[in-house]
Amino acid sequence: MKYLQSGGFQGHPLMRLTPVLAAMWLVGFGLTNFGHHSARMGLTPAPVASCHLGAEETFRKPCTCQAMLEVTHLHLPMMAMALLLLTHLLIFSPFTPGLQRGFISAVFAAALGNEAAGWLVCFVTLAFS
Repeated sequence: MKYLQSGGFQGHPLMRLTPVLAAMWLVGFGLTNFGHHSARMGLTPAPVASCHLGAEETFRKPCTCQAMLEVTHLHLPMMAMALLLLTHLLIFSPFTPGLQRGFISAVFAAALGNEAAGWLVCFVTLAFS
């Protein structure tokens, strides 16, 4: 704990290498995720809605609650770990505590909205697509 309080960790060369490599890894994850999503559903609301609600013309079945649970079950822990890593690094940044708190809250809220969007399209309204 004294190591963190004194700030000695900041001078250690590996304290910069690890976050940079992790960030590069997460950027790759983000790019492949975007590519996968855009190839599967496109970037407009109509294909997103047909993916979740089904499409008679392409014989696509609507998503079931079990399929949505499987996706959510896998996404929640992985997103939690990724967000924990990224927001933990923000804690050691020179920003004010209020700005840090706001950014961390916004990041977790955006991730929650992203996970909830599929459920909202299926069970509430197409407006969330």
